Amino acid sequence: MPKINVSKIKSLHRQPKFKRLLADWAQLPPLERTERLCCLVDEDVSRRAIAKVVGCSEAWIRQLLDLQNLTAEEKQAMRKGSLGVVEALRRIRRRRLVQPQPQPAKDPTVDLHVDPKAVSLTTQQEPEARIPARSPELTEQDKAKLVVLLVQAFVEWILSLGIRGALLANLFQEFRGGPRGFNLLAPAKSQPWEVSLGSDPRAVIERCRPEGEIPTDAGAFLTYCVRWIARWSPQLMPPDLHIRPAILDRVSRFFQGGDWF
Repeated sequence: MPKINVSKIKSLHRQPKFKRLLADWAQLPPLERTERLCCLVDEDVSRRAIAKVVGCSEAWIRQLLDLQNLTAEEKQAMRKGSLGVVEALRRIRRRRLVQPQPQPAKDPTVDLHVDPKAVSLTTQQEPEARIPARSPELTEQDKAKLVVLLVQAFVEWILSLGIRGALLANLFQEFRGGPRGFNLLAPAKSQPWEVSLGSDPRAVIERCRPEGEIPTDAGAFLTYCVRWIARWSPQLMPPDLHIRPAILDRVSRFFQGGDWF
């Protein structure tokens, strides 16, 4: 991660807009903070620099900026106090699930014959969007179907988190064995995923959500995400040396294909 230029931070402190922002920050309602932050971002001030000056996490700055995507009615509800920040962010993330997203390029090296175009984002609960029910052996057709369903659910899960940039890159690092001790590709000793045979993977993921609110601190947020996937991945992903890497590869390329990192 690039270092923040100290002299640049000091110069930002001296700017009138930043002085007013720092003086008013504690008393500003969320939407007022969003409006002030948008003005700074429009002037090419980085979110990381803003977070450093204000004294909060970059994740919290990003979430505040996300509030500009609320509808007029939702903004009015927030100003009245009938809609909180957490619920507002959840609504924004849910709407993203039905927006068109870049599709990953086809990878000829993955021998599972899965068309990446089958990865579509939808909030509709399609009847066929379920884990194959045969156990313990999966046919090649079942493997292909399983990869498609889990890639779709995996992508939707990341989109629901509303993250991009360095934080998203760090999350993918965790999937491959980051400092928090989680490795999605580590071989499993058993097959707990059998409990989810015949289940909708999105419902399983939601059921495994950790208790409590989503943290605003970047480090705590990553830990929260790791705890979450550590709970749902064993139930959905079989301990297969080929399926898990194929799923992670397709999910990674999905986000590399757009303006995410």
